Amino acid sequence: MLKNINILLIRCAPAIETEIRSLLRASMQNGAIVDISKVRNMINKDSPVSVDDSEYLNAIAASYAPIASFLGAGYSPVVVLGAFSVDSMNSFIADYSGKGVVSVSLYVNDDTLAHLLLKKKNRETHIRLHATDTLVRRKNKRRLHYASLESTQVINRYIYETRCQADVCIDMSALDADSVVAELLRSVNALCNKEEA
Repeated sequence: MLKNINILLIRCAPAIETEIRSLLRASMQNGAIVDISKVRNMINKDSPVSVDDSEYLNAIAASYAPIASFLGAGYSPVVVLGAFSVDSMNSFIADYSGKGVVSVSLYVNDDTLAHLLLKKKNRETHIRLHATDTLVRRKNKRRLHYASLESTQVINRYIYETRCQADVCIDMSALDADSVVAELLRSVNALCNKEEA
């Protein structure tokens, strides 16, 4: 598992977020996951989302309370998933200075991103079959912009272009599900071991 890390901040595009959340949930049994997109969806406003919009930044700020609660209850690491801009990532890290924070940039090539987005949409379609029409219309309106291939590519490319701003950067394109988690754990632990030496 991860040594000396209380918070693992993972920057990634929405389709990657969905994939990595399920993979981490299975492998980090004593941790917790705070997904900024899920917090953002609590805001009752139907507007497009980008890494720098005010609702997204408000969602990052609102995530501090559950992060503190999880840490206080002994869950570790708390994984924070989101499409963080460099500024919002640096601000988050500064706010948790001395708390054992490691930042990771995850990205994929365009073909893999399109595949992950299709997989995410198929999963959501299955869920929507059991929801009410009003709820479906509201969710569809909000997700039209955020989950489009074009907007997801913009976020993914931004994270790729700024990947070296994070402590660890991983290209997930050629990795299968088990390899993604293994590489994430290996890279983060290698960083921690290097800092200890």
